[in-house]
Amino acid sequence: MSVSDRLSQVLIDEVNRPGAITVQADIADVDFIDSTVINAFIDAFRVAKSHGHAFVVTRARGHVNTVLAVSGVLSALSNPPVPAR
Repeated sequence: MSVSDRLSQVLIDEVNRPGAITVQADIADVDFIDSTVINAFIDAFRVAKSHGHAFVVTRARGHVNTVLAVSGVLSALSNPPVPAR
């Protein structure tokens, strides 16, 4: 299993954990990401959404924030959905 596959599995496991409504990935200490990390985030986001839950990336800074923004996923990954009433 590759590192990116393992990251994706860990994130999805957290999203699927009983009682999890919103899973936050605090990436303040992350200095570098690439497409494999973005794909893991997107996988977790999709699984969470399919269960009516949320996956959110928080505290992206510098290069990481720029990569997420340029990739077009920053907004979706950093804004938790508003619960339906």
